[in-house]
Amino acid sequence: MRRKKSSRRQFERALIADAERPEAWEQAIHVEPLASPRPEWYHALKTAQMNTQSDRGQTSEANLKDAIDMVERLHGAVILLEKFDRENVRGRIETKENHPSREFAIVATYLRTLAHVRTLIELKSATYFQAISMIARAVFELAVDIRLIDRIPDAPERYDAFSKVERLRVARRITEFHTANVDRERHESPDLPAEPLQPFWVHEQFIRDNAEAIDKIAKKLWPKQFENNRTITHWSGKDLRQRALLVGPPFDEIYDVHYAELSWYTHPGVGVIATLAKEMYPLICGQAYGIAIRCYYETLRFMIEELRLYESDQLIQKKLEFARLAAFSDDQQKAEQLRYELLGF
Repeated sequence: MRRKKSSRRQFERALIADAERPEAWEQAIHVEPLASPRPEWYHALKTAQMNTQSDRGQTSEANLKDAIDMVERLHGAVILLEKFDRENVRGRIETKENHPSREFAIVATYLRTLAHVRTLIELKSATYFQAISMIARAVFELAVDIRLIDRIPDAPERYDAFSKVERLRVARRITEFHTANVDRERHESPDLPAEPLQPFWVHEQFIRDNAEAIDKIAKKLWPKQFENNRTITHWSGKDLRQRALLVGPPFDEIYDVHYAELSWYTHPGVGVIATLAKEMYPLICGQAYGIAIRCYYETLRFMIEELRLYESDQLIQKKLEFARLAAFSDDQQKAEQLRYELLGF
């Protein structure tokens, strides 16, 4: 006999009834304090934010100068991390046509991260706060993805199959649109070609040649979504918060505390962003840079482990730490002192 599923209201009533019964609850989870302190940029950025907010919207030139200075340091940290990457990691990555599936997923995710970081380095003004926020989001999502490869069953196969499933979904949508609007009058600019760069028949041909095989793979890997005709939005079958919780710190914190704010600067709808005091825009950039740095740093740590770089360079982790921190030194002497403390030279 099939057990009747409790309704949400029944569940809430049972939960309220158990509120005063200690024996109904498991022992509270104890989380140890973090062993390492927050990075210096975090405290400096928070101080600048509090000073700005205390002005209640009135422009403070001192706050603006402090914010810009901190963004410059954060931008410098991105540059140093990319330099570390170029000198220690990128050269070890072989790009070839036929990577094994797990290797392909890791290499593709790493290279996409590096491409975003190199774009981020070119964005040197707070006027680009929206683009900087978009890139920080992307670097975060990719850092989560690269850790999922060994945590999701059949992850390499899913990663590879998702691109095919997504191409098929889009091809079907394009053909459905054209079929439903075959008589629609086109209003093309005279400067554009009369036909799209990829003709309609290309998508029809792709569907004819591949739909049966791709649907078979989708049914095998994502049976619930396939049977219910639901869009498969990520190869893991999980939403972003589920993915962040699965890989754990620092990504669960970044998602719950910062991700929504990055989304405000990416998606339409939150119009107040255009009316902020001018010193807020460097702060927005600073927070986005900080998140990008944390996530890029974690991706580089992952690649060091994946490539076993510590076997040929026992200082590799300390070199990475120096790249992360050096930009926050007050002067060249303190940067050299930091290097000596970490690297011994």
